[in-house]
Amino acid sequence: MPDDETTSPLIPSAEEPARRSGQIGWKLFWRQIMETQTPRRAVSDLEYNLLTVLQNKAEAIKAYDVYIRDARQANSQPCAQLFEKLQQMDIECAQEIRHHLQEVMQKGRM
Repeated sequence: MPDDETTSPLIPSAEEPARRSGQIGWKLFWRQIMETQTPRRAVSDLEYNLLTVLQNKAEAIKAYDVYIRDARQANSQPCAQLFEKLQQMDIECAQEIRHHLQEVMQKGRM
């Protein structure tokens, strides 16, 4: 292995596990390292999950505007109504998720 600043004996290269048969692979190596660390987090897993779901709902709500417009341009009122109904359901879900997120951020849990 070359001896330069980009090579570390603690961090195996992608080729290293193949050369050192019988030892753990680099993916397993990193997983073990990450599982043994206790990193400080800016947000809890629960907050992150709620934020992620809220973001996905917000993106879906915006996308429904396009779907509704496309359905109307195709003269498909039943499809436009379906997309409007789904959009309204996602708006209600987003409001509930937001409420849960606020509670978790204030109290650390629901």
